[in-house]
Amino acid sequence: MNLLKHSFKYESSFPLLESCEIQPKIRAMSEIGNIIKARLKELGKTQGWLAEAAGVSNNAVSLWIRRGSIALDNATVVAGVLGITVDQLLGGGRAPDGPQDSRTDLVKLSPVERRVLALFRGADDRGKLEMLSSLEEYTRNAENERRIEEAKARQAERALIDKPH
Repeated sequence: MNLLKHSFKYESSFPLLESCEIQPKIRAMSEIGNIIKARLKELGKTQGWLAEAAGVSNNAVSLWIRRGSIALDNATVVAGVLGITVDQLLGGGRAPDGPQDSRTDLVKLSPVERRVLALFRGADDRGKLEMLSSLEEYTRNAENERRIEEAKARQAERALIDKPH
């Protein structure tokens, strides 16, 4: 599994510390945990909530926070669930309460929508096509069920109107 070690990410972010490799690594190792904890606090959520929303164990979330490393696929999902970018999760982007990209201002996604989007983004082309096909089929079925229910309601309404008093 490809683990992201933040120390490499931070070396260029701290030009004054480039000559001393240990300091950026120490800061980086705790950065992801601080970001996750801060974002959970802002959202009023728990580590258990994050674990459930991300589809992982409570222990996995605890390890990410303590060790400061996370698999790329998990980083994508966690960032989506927390409503931040992967870059923000890894400490390289704006703070979640900072100015937002114009695309994120257009739509506010629910945690479920963020999770679906993160899973979609993490899938290969074949997986994306399968997801789209499944969603289209679900939508067609839901629309057909809605039409059937409307037809039943109209029939019941007509039966009441046509019923002799």
